[in-house]
Amino acid sequence: MVYVGTSLSTPQGGNDPCLIDPSKSVARQGDYTEREMGYWPSYSEISSTARRAYLNWLAGGRKDPEADVGYVFLFFYGLERRAIIDGAMDEVTQADWPVIAAELRRLLAIYGEKSHSFRRYASELLDWVSLASHPSKLYEKPVPEFTKTIELPLYIRLALGQAAVDGVPVPAHLALAWAKLEPNTYLRTPATRCSEQFGQLFAQKYAELCGSGMVLPRNRTKLKLVYRPASAGFRGYQELKLTFKDTPDVTVLTAPIKKLQDVVEAATKPLESFSRMVGKNPDATATLEALLQLPAPLWPESAQKALQALKARMGEGMVALPFQDLLSALGAKTAFTKDKTASLARTLESANVGFEPDVLSGAKAPKPEEQVVLFALPPSEQLSRANGPYLAAALTLQLASAVASADGQFGTHEMGHLRETVLSWKHLSPGQTRRLLAHLRLLMQAPASLTVLKKKFEPLDLSIKETIAAFMATVAQSDGEV
Repeated sequence: MVYVGTSLSTPQGGNDPCLIDPSKSVARQGDYTEREMGYWPSYSEISSTARRAYLNWLAGGRKDPEADVGYVFLFFYGLERRAIIDGAMDEVTQADWPVIAAELRRLLAIYGEKSHSFRRYASELLDWVSLASHPSKLYEKPVPEFTKTIELPLYIRLALGQAAVDGVPVPAHLALAWAKLEPNTYLRTPATRCSEQFGQLFAQKYAELCGSGMVLPRNRTKLKLVYRPASAGFRGYQELKLTFKDTPDVTVLTAPIKKLQDVVEAATKPLESFSRMVGKNPDATATLEALLQLPAPLWPESAQKALQALKARMGEGMVALPFQDLLSALGAKTAFTKDKTASLARTLESANVGFEPDVLSGAKAPKPEEQVVLFALPPSEQLSRANGPYLAAALTLQLASAVASADGQFGTHEMGHLRETVLSWKHLSPGQTRRLLAHLRLLMQAPASLTVLKKKFEPLDLSIKETIAAFMATVAQSDGEV
């Protein structure tokens, strides 16, 4: 990817600065980490020591990040000439554009942060070799990697303009690249520190706020690229400009960028607590304590598999297990407080898994050795725990468990009777019914205390107490013995 020879003319005459002329002397030693050249270097005009340093850098694979950026520019001049001057005259040479694009991306990854000047020139040449052939429907294709600069990459602007011309919604993957590279959009720390999770949340929030995607208007400002070469070898060359017919530059509009900023903020906010935890302890990323700061769909694959295994055991019914077994299966590393247990219950509910005891409505958090019950929740139902009928039903079950166990044994007859009773309560939603059945399973292991229940029953009207008392009489004799 270099020019070697004694003659490679420029428009103004003389040899191109990039040409490696073997007739020029080369010193025995040269250090490419030291600055040995002026602002517009030319291989023929730099010192023999600088030539040795440049050749050493080339021979080393053009990859040492400690190299002075002047040597990077000297090599870049050759890419610039090959892509634009030679490419304009020879269609065969244009076959090199993808190779040059790959090399530019590699160099930008190494030297883009070291030199803002190199980043700007290399990014513009990357635009040129990527887009000079006028590829169509870029919005349908994966977006290449770009470094954020003071301008949105032309590739993104062209893809957005083509979407506007075709009247199609901007797909989520293109909107995400736009959000990350748009100079007027600021990504807060949670979005950059947790980039993978941010990408997933962005797609979700983009669908919520923009439906199938933003449809951009065809504004009057037309898209174009005026290329400003870095090499002095272009002096005297005609203006270098790419135009794209009637494709608009939609990035001059403010409304779409404001909408994009709204999506970015909506996708960033849910990551704040997870980001803080990971920032303090990077090794905790995959622990349950950290994952509870994320919605379950954003969990990594290993945690997703553990959750799916639990759901498979549960099926459409329920499964009872010691609380510590649940924590171990999901990768917990520390003891769980009541707040952490509540977070776990909320996360499980977001994955359509109910958790008993119902810590989210004030139940005592279980100890590690105590039983918990997981049960399937209807996916579309918002589970209501606060309404009167559900609270009365739960209280009735708690009292029934105390009555059923009064003889020291909560048998299958009592259990079956109470289960059939719960299923007969048609005024409850399917989710409430399932939670009551899971609660009943837990009560069979640890019946409620009459002392605690007495306080809960005191505020009830006498007629309600009499109705519940009549039901308790049927529970007491359900096994044939009172």
